Amino acid sequence: MQTISRTGVRLLAVAALAGPAIMIGSPNAHATIHRYPARDGTCVGGPEILRCLELRYDDVNRRYRAWAWIIDVAGGADARVKIGSVSVSPPGGSLPNLDWQEVRDDFASSLEPCIGRPLLVGFQATYSWRIKATGAEGHQLRSGTVTICQ
Repeated sequence: MQTISRTGVRLLAVAALAGPAIMIGSPNAHATIHRYPARDGTCVGGPEILRCLELRYDDVNRRYRAWAWIIDVAGGADARVKIGSVSVSPPGGSLPNLDWQEVRDDFASSLEPCIGRPLLVGFQATYSWRIKATGAEGHQLRSGTVTICQ
């Protein structure tokens, strides 16, 4: 059984939030990455499966992407996890992800430029998990909207 402790989950969440320039791939060291949570907050879930979603907006290079991650937390049900897709609208494209992971899966939408001012952006991700002992599956769609490119 390969799981991550609750402390490990917190450290991973901090690490994910600490390196925004790497995640966006910004060439400008002075870019500010703004993070916008999904409707029900950045991360939701019980003590077993943590599901996170946010939109990241680079205000210097005027581009954005949705970023999602799912984690099987230690002490939980021991599940395999997967992000099925992550998308933003506009332009509405979605990148499929077919791989199940043992502990954690991270996935991002394509990097999109701002077109127009201001721009209302919708973002969403689909999550799946499968309990190893029982084969029971869970699924969730999370989403959010935000006005950016001001």
